[in-house]
Amino acid sequence: LINNKEYKLFTANKKSILFVAGIFFISYIPYFLYYYPGTIQYDAISSLEQINGYTQYSNHHPILFTLFFGGLWNFGKNILGNGNYGLAIYTIIQMIATSVVLSILIYYMAKRNIPTKWRIITFLILLLNPLTAMYAVRIEKSMFFTLTIILVVIGVAEIITKKEEFFKEKSKVIIFSILLLLLALLRNNGIYVIMLTLICMLVACKKIRTKILIVFIIPIIIFYIIQ
Repeated sequence: LINNKEYKLFTANKKSILFVAGIFFISYIPYFLYYYPGTIQYDAISSLEQINGYTQYSNHHPILFTLFFGGLWNFGKNILGNGNYGLAIYTIIQMIATSVVLSILIYYMAKRNIPTKWRIITFLILLLNPLTAMYAVRIEKSMFFTLTIILVVIGVAEIITKKEEFFKEKSKVIIFSILLLLLALLRNNGIYVIMLTLICMLVACKKIRTKILIVFIIPIIIFYIIQ
């Protein structure tokens, strides 16, 4: 099936994303079983203390992470009868997200006509490097932030290369703005990454400065309203 042109791996074919993501996900399963329900870091412990009322809510560890992670912990604890089940669900979601984002990265390399050999090498490095799988099952605030950065970088590359053409696809513009907002909400220094990126984009794309400003300013404003 994977030899079918519709599903051929390492090409600019959207349907092949699922196959590559599936390979990544399967490679993470042994790590998930070994470290079940996931390797909990200090960030997550602090968030658990907040969600359980032992400490006051603080944005030292982003509230979005605390609510998402803590919500799944409570779901496991109160609905499934064991908080560890909630942690396992969180880890599985993170494994899926990691698999899909890395697969999108391979897809985008094909879309930009990066030679097949480099796509395969990149795939093998991501697949065989144990750190990738270990981080996929690592429970902390930085993993989803890192995955979001990968998608934002792809979006920035699209804007720089396509310019006006990028802004004709409204769905892409909306998704990119949402990713910027997530970048700010998933880590406190994310807002500075956005602002620095905005400055660089304004310098690199002078003819579409107004559109770039709108795409960046909206998530920045929403971020400060929420904060």
